Amino acid sequence: MKIKVTCAAAAVLTSLVLANVNLNNEVKADTKPVNTVTKANISNAKTAAGFFKRLSLDQSLTKKQREDAKNAYSIVMNEGKFKGFYNQDVKLTWYHPEKQLGREGDATSLANMQKALLDLDDLVKIRKQYGLNLPKVSLTATAIAMMSSNYLLNHNFDHPINHPADGPFWKDEENIATGSRQVSLYMSEKEYIDKAITNNPELKKYDLTSGTLTQAKWNRASKYWENSAIKDKIRHYLSMTNPAQNSIGAARAGNNSSIDMLQQLYNGKYRHMYPSFTIAQYKQSVNSYIANPEETNFIQAAKNSKNDSAAYKKIRLTRKAFVYNKHGKLVKKGLHIKTLKRGSLVKALKNLSV
Repeated sequence: MKIKVTCAAAAVLTSLVLANVNLNNEVKADTKPVNTVTKANISNAKTAAGFFKRLSLDQSLTKKQREDAKNAYSIVMNEGKFKGFYNQDVKLTWYHPEKQLGREGDATSLANMQKALLDLDDLVKIRKQYGLNLPKVSLTATAIAMMSSNYLLNHNFDHPINHPADGPFWKDEENIATGSRQVSLYMSEKEYIDKAITNNPELKKYDLTSGTLTQAKWNRASKYWENSAIKDKIRHYLSMTNPAQNSIGAARAGNNSSIDMLQQLYNGKYRHMYPSFTIAQYKQSVNSYIANPEETNFIQAAKNSKNDSAAYKKIRLTRKAFVYNKHGKLVKKGLHIKTLKRGSLVKALKNLSV
């Protein structure tokens, strides 16, 4: 089955949600010279491994964050330790860090780590546009995405897990693309839904942009479209707009890219592994590390970023203040108007005199 997308540039992509998909489009192999990195100096190498290793040793992070970083380091070093949801033994037969790690074009290079941040920016815009929560970044999922993208450098365009002859790979929710910014390609699939609704207006109830997008609404719409004639053309779009989306990782290798999610639907509920950092924290950590890989306390940049919202300024009230709701109405508690006491600390999006 081939899926072709036409946008600013010709591109090919496919999505996997614990399902088998067979695509046979060829991807030109990257034949650029490689850099050799030994395990002896890997902790200081200017690669994704060095980034993950540093985080795994940073005691200012939580135990879960360090464990996440340790998993990611193990994956890019191809140690075969991370087993995922399905307790899999995965040691890649086609990835050799001593030859490939950090090379030009490889997903583990600092340059490609930084380029993949653009995909996270695109995802943030979509999630906000649809009124959805922002997912957290999993370093483990990021490392798996790096391997997914790297696989495409020297193999036919498809998910690694579909080719057991090439060795094992982790089962997760995976989107892969080649040719352009991946999120925009995934979202372009909405045109198939729009056309279906135009042909049959009764399907408007399955339009994800009509009204508030709740998990229940997404579940109903997803179930319908997954059983429709266009099911193989809209899976990336559904993946990007799932309110439950979490534990994500984005990567790029050459012209290939991947967004992997360590999430699993179990008994009607989503489970996630290692949703460790907000997107803003991850981005700041990567940029800070790339700016100075030898700096030992680069992680402070991430700890200074508490969430993915616009920067807030904390102000202390100099007098009692009334509380209003988003409609400009006074908030009451029983018969009394709700107030904030003088001296209270509040967050403001704008600089105001209070």
